[in-house]
Amino acid sequence: MPNTLYKAFQAEVLDQEDSRRTLWAVASMEEPDREGDVILAEGWELENYRKNPVILFAHKYDQPPVARALEIGVSQKGLRFRAQFPSRKEYPFADTIYQLYRGGDLRSFSVGFIPKLWEDRKSPYPLPPAPTISNNFTKT
Repeated sequence: MPNTLYKAFQAEVLDQEDSRRTLWAVASMEEPDREGDVILAEGWELENYRKNPVILFAHKYDQPPVARALEIGVSQKGLRFRAQFPSRKEYPFADTIYQLYRGGDLRSFSVGFIPKLWEDRKSPYPLPPAPTISNNFTKT
């Protein structure tokens, strides 16, 4: 069985709704990442992720999630999601992460997945179908 892969993407926050503490963002794009890998958008399998759509910070599975994905799906831009953050009172660290994204200080996201099919090459290559393991805000 292949190992879980984690891929970070310089992404963009598309929209924010402060009254609901939500933001829309692209978590993964069909473009080469830092290592030259490409995840094909059509390959995302989101059924299991949707059962518990939590968003972690920096792949820290031993920490509480900092947000939850109210919506997630594939668009022309790639894997998009709408995250909702708890209040400062509920979870101060999650509020800090929310404020850093709102202010543009954090601008990248990371996804974790187990690839079903891949090719080892030195040039950029596509990583097709990928069951989603996690969706993460990352500090990179």
